[in-house]
Amino acid sequence: MASTDIKQLERYFAALRRFPKRKRGLCIGDSWFQYPLRSYPDLQRRIASPNEFGSRINFVDDSYPGRDADEVQGLIKRWMRVAWTMREDFKPFDLFLLSLGGNDVVGLDFIRHLSSGTGHDSGHWPWSDTTPAIVRRWIKLSDLRRTFDGIVYAYGLIIAMRDELAPQATIITHTYADVTPMNVGYQFLTFRSGPWIWKPASDKGIAPAEQKEIVRWLLASFCNMLLAVKKNTTRFVVLDSRLDLPDPVEWDNEIHPRGTGFRSLVERHWRPAIEAAIA
Repeated sequence: MASTDIKQLERYFAALRRFPKRKRGLCIGDSWFQYPLRSYPDLQRRIASPNEFGSRINFVDDSYPGRDADEVQGLIKRWMRVAWTMREDFKPFDLFLLSLGGNDVVGLDFIRHLSSGTGHDSGHWPWSDTTPAIVRRWIKLSDLRRTFDGIVYAYGLIIAMRDELAPQATIITHTYADVTPMNVGYQFLTFRSGPWIWKPASDKGIAPAEQKEIVRWLLASFCNMLLAVKKNTTRFVVLDSRLDLPDPVEWDNEIHPRGTGFRSLVERHWRPAIEAAIA
């Protein structure tokens, strides 16, 4: 269930009435925008804080951990309904901030794309000039392509919503950062999740160095896919942050940064991109 409940919408529309001259932003994301039960802010909370843009932009956050691209269609229907129901108070957004597709590629869905490792997938892959032999051995490219096609479709739906509700708004999304497969998952008290890459890959017998090569290729393909989406629209910004967090100390677990990592990404990428968009 998304985080945009009635109370949050009430707060957002109250802020519109109280601060009518502020810019308006809709955040659509996953756990990088809503990282639960940690004392430090994730990307979205840091961006929306008063020290960043919270005093200049009225934000509403529609993010939750584990979001997949195939859930975007329901999100679109929900926001179109909100825009119609609140049409007398609704104002076009100036920004759409997105964190979308990571779970489909290197999160919970990673295991779905692993093969038995006994063959060699010679299928065409449109989002990379080269496909390493280790990828063709361990990744089911036809299944992965369907996943990527689904991500492209989800971004297309969001672009179409932007064009209808707020045609002058800028969409900003990101590539995440290159992760290092490791035996460290998310934990809070007795709740555990992951590791999402290391465990299924290790169970298959994939060596750590090979896991890292596969993941780097996956995120490079993801970046190329976003850049291809960008070519077919306008006011669509892709933040390539893949190389920004090479130090394991900046990671809370296999696929989520610590507070220092989130802060670094905001300072290097999100802050200047948002400043340019609202200038």
